[in-house]
Amino acid sequence: MVKIARAKNLANCTFHNLRYYPMVQHLRRLRESGELGDILVVQGTYSQDWLLYDTDWNWRIDSKANGRSRTFGDIGTHWIDTISFILGTRAESVFAHLETFHKTRKRPRGEVKTFAKVDAKQWAATIERFDQGMTDLEALVQSAPEAKLAEWSPTIANISAHNAYHIGEIVMVRKEQGAWDPSKGVK
Repeated sequence: MVKIARAKNLANCTFHNLRYYPMVQHLRRLRESGELGDILVVQGTYSQDWLLYDTDWNWRIDSKANGRSRTFGDIGTHWIDTISFILGTRAESVFAHLETFHKTRKRPRGEVKTFAKVDAKQWAATIERFDQGMTDLEALVQSAPEAKLAEWSPTIANISAHNAYHIGEIVMVRKEQGAWDPSKGVK
């Protein structure tokens, strides 16, 4: 990719957008203020359930498409960048336990397409449905009894984290494009 980008004079980068999550920003401020004390060792996980079953498929697990590092090159780099950002330094060494839980995956026979061809009208309708779904979810959460919130909390957390992830990507891209207007309160 680097050679192709260089030859075509294209930008080639990895968006490490997790550093823009509010909690990550908060942790960095706590570390900068000294509230966290001396940090000697950092450990953590990056858990996702989107490849939970042996029937789940994604380009990230195909070493022909993603290289030898497979998901570590995608997910692991985000984890390392997040911790480096919080600490204000680069990782000096990494020790990781990597394990393949599904030795064999049931790959779909045909091509799995993430996006189908849609026109502007279809796209607008999709965005409207998504927006309404988020509005409905917000109303549901606000009116739900505590017992239901406790039951739904893993799903709500997953939706929130997923949306925050993509919002971080959008913000980063817009900042890089110079399309983010700081005069409107966002820096």
